[in-house]
Amino acid sequence: MDNFFSLDKGIENKKYRVVDIGGSEKIKRRMLDLGFVDCDVMIVKRSALKGVYLIQIRNFILALKRKEVANVLVKKYE
Repeated sequence: MDNFFSLDKGIENKKYRVVDIGGSEKIKRRMLDLGFVDCDVMIVKRSALKGVYLIQIRNFILALKRKEVANVLVKKYE
């Protein structure tokens, strides 16, 4: 499990592979509805003060809160 980490620990402009989604059922359902299932993601930009992340998933960009991004478990893209 040491190869896996939460997406909020990732680096901008690097691809990651979604492994699992944690958190409450509400957050899990929202992330699954947004398409966080067996896909690649990339952090496009992160706001240091507001805790907002711009995440590229498939062919669109989402703005997510830090607490939502912290529930996405990823591994490095290979």
